[in-house]
Amino acid sequence: MKTKIFAFLATVAFGGASGALAVQPANSTSPVTVEFLEPENYTDFRTSEFGGNREQAGLEHELRREIQRIAVRHLPPGYHLNLRFRDIDMAGEFEPWHGPRFSDVRIVREIYPPRMDVEYSITNDAGEVVASGTRKLSDINYLWRLRMRTDDQFSYENELLNDFIRDISRSVS
Repeated sequence: MKTKIFAFLATVAFGGASGALAVQPANSTSPVTVEFLEPENYTDFRTSEFGGNREQAGLEHELRREIQRIAVRHLPPGYHLNLRFRDIDMAGEFEPWHGPRFSDVRIVREIYPPRMDVEYSITNDAGEVVASGTRKLSDINYLWRLRMRTDDQFSYENELLNDFIRDISRSVS
Protein backbone atom coordinates (compact mmCIF):
# COMPACT_ATOMS: atom_id res chain seq x y z
CA MET A 1 0.00 0.00 0.00
CA LYS A 2 2.81 2.43 0.89
CA THR A 3 4.49 1.64 -2.44
CA LYS A 4 1.33 2.48 -4.40
CA ILE A 5 0.88 5.74 -2.51
CA PHE A 6 4.53 6.68 -3.08
CA ALA A 7 4.29 5.82 -6.79
CA PHE A 8 1.14 7.90 -7.09
CA LEU A 9 2.70 10.89 -5.33
CA ALA A 10 5.88 10.63 -7.40
CA THR A 11 3.81 10.60 -10.59
CA VAL A 12 1.90 13.70 -9.56
CA ALA A 13 5.06 15.50 -8.42
CA PHE A 14 6.83 14.89 -11.72
CA GLY A 15 3.98 15.97 -13.96
CA GLY A 16 2.19 12.70 -14.72
CA ALA A 17 -1.16 14.52 -14.74
CA SER A 18 -0.23 16.53 -17.82
CA GLY A 19 -2.36 16.03 -20.93
CA ALA A 20 0.04 14.54 -23.49
CA LEU A 21 3.10 13.95 -21.37
CA ALA A 22 4.89 10.66 -21.85
CA VAL A 23 6.89 10.12 -18.69
CA GLN A 24 9.98 8.22 -19.77
CA PRO A 25 13.54 8.86 -18.65
CA ALA A 26 15.69 10.37 -21.42
CA ASN A 27 18.07 7.41 -21.40
CA SER A 28 15.36 4.82 -20.93
CA THR A 29 15.96 1.41 -22.46
CA SER A 30 12.28 0.57 -22.10
CA PRO A 31 10.78 -0.91 -25.26
CA VAL A 32 7.66 1.23 -24.76
CA THR A 33 6.64 4.88 -24.74
CA VAL A 34 3.10 5.53 -23.49
CA GLU A 35 1.25 8.81 -23.94
CA PHE A 36 -2.16 9.86 -22.65
CA LEU A 37 -3.71 12.50 -24.93
CA GLU A 38 -6.10 14.78 -23.01
CA PRO A 39 -7.00 12.25 -20.28
CA GLU A 40 -9.36 14.77 -18.70
CA ASN A 41 -11.65 14.19 -21.72
CA TYR A 42 -11.63 10.39 -21.55
CA THR A 43 -14.98 8.65 -21.33
CA ASP A 44 -14.24 6.90 -18.02
CA PHE A 45 -10.75 6.87 -16.54
CA ARG A 46 -11.17 7.09 -12.76
CA THR A 47 -11.56 4.92 -9.68
CA SER A 48 -14.38 6.87 -8.06
CA GLU A 49 -17.42 8.64 -9.38
CA PHE A 50 -15.90 12.06 -8.75
CA GLY A 51 -12.24 11.30 -9.57
CA GLY A 52 -9.99 14.18 -10.59
CA ASN A 53 -6.62 14.89 -12.20
CA ARG A 54 -4.56 13.48 -9.34
CA GLU A 55 -6.47 10.23 -9.49
CA GLN A 56 -5.91 10.09 -13.25
CA ALA A 57 -2.17 10.62 -12.76
CA GLY A 58 -2.03 7.58 -10.50
CA LEU A 59 -4.01 5.52 -13.01
CA GLU A 60 -1.69 6.62 -15.82
CA HIS A 61 1.32 5.51 -13.82
CA GLU A 62 -0.22 2.10 -13.03
CA LEU A 63 -1.34 1.49 -16.61
CA ARG A 64 2.02 2.61 -18.04
CA ARG A 65 3.85 0.17 -15.77
CA GLU A 66 1.54 -2.68 -16.78
CA ILE A 67 1.94 -1.92 -20.50
CA GLN A 68 5.72 -2.01 -20.13
CA ARG A 69 5.44 -5.41 -18.42
CA ILE A 70 3.23 -6.73 -21.24
CA ALA A 71 5.41 -5.33 -24.04
CA VAL A 72 8.57 -6.93 -22.69
CA ARG A 73 6.88 -10.32 -23.06
CA HIS A 74 5.60 -9.80 -26.60
CA LEU A 75 7.86 -7.39 -28.50
CA PRO A 76 10.87 -8.90 -30.23
CA PRO A 77 14.23 -7.60 -28.97
CA GLY A 78 15.31 -4.38 -30.64
CA TYR A 79 11.79 -3.09 -31.31
CA HIS A 80 10.08 -0.13 -29.66
CA LEU A 81 6.34 0.44 -29.22
CA ASN A 82 4.94 3.96 -29.08
CA LEU A 83 1.38 3.78 -27.74
CA ARG A 84 -0.87 6.84 -27.54
CA PHE A 85 -4.24 6.68 -25.81
CA ARG A 86 -6.92 8.89 -27.35
CA ASP A 87 -9.76 7.61 -25.14
CA ILE A 88 -10.29 5.08 -22.36
CA ASP A 89 -13.56 3.71 -21.02
CA MET A 90 -12.75 1.37 -18.15
CA ALA A 91 -14.76 -1.80 -17.59
CA GLY A 92 -17.76 -1.31 -15.36
CA GLU A 93 -19.55 1.85 -14.39
CA PHE A 94 -20.48 3.87 -11.35
CA GLU A 95 -24.18 3.58 -10.57
CA PRO A 96 -25.07 6.55 -8.34
CA TRP A 97 -28.60 5.28 -7.66
CA HIS A 98 -27.09 2.79 -5.20
CA GLY A 99 -26.41 5.67 -2.80
CA PRO A 100 -23.40 7.68 -1.58
CA ARG A 101 -21.70 4.69 0.05
CA PHE A 102 -21.22 3.24 -3.42
CA SER A 103 -19.69 6.36 -5.04
CA ASP A 104 -16.32 4.61 -5.34
CA VAL A 105 -17.66 1.17 -6.26
CA ARG A 106 -17.35 0.24 -9.93
CA ILE A 107 -20.21 -2.07 -10.91
CA VAL A 108 -19.04 -4.58 -13.51
CA ARG A 109 -21.74 -5.86 -15.86
CA GLU A 110 -21.76 -7.22 -19.42
CA ILE A 111 -23.12 -3.91 -20.72
CA TYR A 112 -20.02 -1.99 -19.52
CA PRO A 113 -17.06 -3.54 -21.44
CA PRO A 114 -13.59 -1.97 -21.45
CA ARG A 115 -12.93 0.23 -24.49
CA MET A 116 -9.86 2.06 -25.69
CA ASP A 117 -9.01 4.20 -28.68
CA VAL A 118 -5.27 4.01 -29.42
CA GLU A 119 -2.65 5.05 -31.94
CA TYR A 120 0.49 2.93 -32.16
CA SER A 121 3.74 2.58 -34.02
CA ILE A 122 6.48 0.00 -33.78
CA THR A 123 10.03 0.92 -34.76
CA ASN A 124 13.08 -1.24 -35.23
CA ASP A 125 16.66 -0.62 -34.05
CA ALA A 126 17.30 1.67 -37.01
CA GLY A 127 14.33 3.84 -36.07
CA GLU A 128 12.27 2.76 -39.09
CA VAL A 129 8.52 2.41 -38.55
CA VAL A 130 7.63 -1.21 -39.28
CA ALA A 131 3.99 -1.10 -38.17
CA SER A 132 1.56 1.66 -37.25
CA GLY A 133 -2.10 2.47 -37.09
CA THR A 134 -5.08 3.28 -34.93
CA ARG A 135 -7.39 0.84 -33.23
CA LYS A 136 -10.60 0.94 -31.28
CA LEU A 137 -10.20 -1.86 -28.74
CA SER A 138 -13.11 -3.51 -26.96
CA ASP A 139 -13.90 -6.88 -25.44
CA ILE A 140 -17.61 -7.58 -25.07
CA ASN A 141 -16.85 -11.04 -23.65
CA TYR A 142 -14.58 -9.70 -20.91
CA LEU A 143 -16.58 -11.29 -18.09
CA TRP A 144 -16.39 -14.75 -19.66
CA ARG A 145 -12.59 -14.99 -19.64
CA LEU A 146 -10.66 -17.12 -17.21
CA ARG A 147 -8.51 -14.77 -15.13
CA MET A 148 -5.18 -15.61 -13.60
CA ARG A 149 -4.64 -12.20 -11.96
CA THR A 150 -7.53 -10.39 -10.34
CA ASP A 151 -5.62 -8.33 -7.78
CA ASP A 152 -5.21 -5.17 -9.84
CA GLN A 153 -7.68 -2.46 -10.77
CA PHE A 154 -6.94 -2.85 -14.49
CA SER A 155 -7.47 -6.60 -14.87
CA TYR A 156 -9.97 -6.24 -17.73
CA GLU A 157 -8.07 -3.44 -19.43
CA ASN A 158 -4.78 -5.33 -19.05
CA GLU A 159 -6.21 -8.36 -20.81
CA LEU A 160 -7.46 -6.15 -23.63
CA LEU A 161 -4.03 -4.52 -23.98
CA ASN A 162 -2.25 -7.88 -23.71
CA ASP A 163 -4.27 -9.22 -26.65
CA PHE A 164 -3.65 -6.04 -28.65
CA ILE A 165 0.12 -5.91 -28.04
CA ARG A 166 0.47 -9.63 -28.75
CA ASP A 167 -1.46 -9.14 -32.01
CA ILE A 168 0.57 -6.19 -33.31
CA SER A 169 3.85 -7.80 -32.20
CA ARG A 170 3.17 -10.78 -34.42
CA SER A 171 3.29 -8.52 -37.47
CA VAL A 172 6.95 -7.67 -36.80
CA SER A 173 8.33 -11.00 -35.62
